[in-house]
Amino acid sequence: MITLIFFLFVACPEPPNTKPQLADCPVGQSPCEDDSTACCWDTTSHNFVWEIDTLGEYGSYLRDVAIVDENNIWVVGNIETDSGEYNAAHWDGSEWELMGIYSNTLDLYSIKYFSEDDIWVTSHCFPYHWDGNDWTRYHLNDMGMEGVCAGNEIWSNLSSNIYFVGFEGSIVHYDGSSFTKIESDTNINLQDINGTDEIIYITGYNVDNNGHSIALVNETGIWETDYYSESLFPTNLDLGILGRMYSTFSFMDTTYIIGKGGIMKLSISDKIETIVPSNLSFVEGRVPVIIRGNNYNDIVWIDIWGEIVHFNGVSWKLLQDVYNSYPNGQMRIRSMDYINGIFVGVGSVFVPQEKALIILGKQVD
Repeated sequence: MITLIFFLFVACPEPPNTKPQLADCPVGQSPCEDDSTACCWDTTSHNFVWEIDTLGEYGSYLRDVAIVDENNIWVVGNIETDSGEYNAAHWDGSEWELMGIYSNTLDLYSIKYFSEDDIWVTSHCFPYHWDGNDWTRYHLNDMGMEGVCAGNEIWSNLSSNIYFVGFEGSIVHYDGSSFTKIESDTNINLQDINGTDEIIYITGYNVDNNGHSIALVNETGIWETDYYSESLFPTNLDLGILGRMYSTFSFMDTTYIIGKGGIMKLSISDKIETIVPSNLSFVEGRVPVIIRGNNYNDIVWIDIWGEIVHFNGVSWKLLQDVYNSYPNGQMRIRSMDYINGIFVGVGSVFVPQEKALIILGKQVD
């Protein structure tokens, strides 16, 4: 009897496990399904807690912001007060300190922060640098770059590799010791620049009836036109024509360009284009200002009137808490930064009178 039982046990083993082995996913990703061999990005929270601050009096506005961390935030623009005029402010976690950079009456357009003794800002046309002791102006027109006006935006991955972009196709590069004018072969106003160590994109457009817009790319050390549009609205999304292209953001292997036709995702490695249509990305009926993100599953963009859209890895969600505080054109957004779940948008609020506007957002579970 004992021998028979042993024989049956050996002759009738358990059927083999034919289920596929679950994917071994990197940090931030999980198997797409319970039995999936593929990895998908985890979703991030659509939930934010918002605060709205104002600075200055009538005539005040802000144009750009740089987040270091939640207790170290810099904003630049023009701030009018009863005691005088300022062009910057610093948040230390508890209050805003008004500042005058180079000259208190100098309107500032953009800012890039590397460290407490390495900060760049721009006026309408020229860069200014803080070395820990003094602010230095670099008058590009007096440095052999006649007609250059590159104050709209700054991008850099290193303090020795800085790009400044601006009006009528102006691009200037700083290598840590000298400035060089870069030929863009366009007279379109360049509005935004963003990139990675491998690729950099610039977007620009002219605010006129023809809607001319451009996206420039630098992947090989040479700036080239990647997309060009002569219309405000898209004419053929199948060809990646978004109409007016407002802003760009790059993370690892993907570049995002937001335009009238939606949001284009460009895979850098395999050159595949995917377009999130304007109705799904909430671009339809809105005027985007800037798009930024922390990861593939944590991207935000904001429109000119304060409506904010967040992508959590699966879905785009329209966030209207800020807009509802000052609806129907009562605010004007000019820029935004988003780092590690901290969101700061800047611009102007017009009610009850024009003041500089700061939108502070913190992502929560």
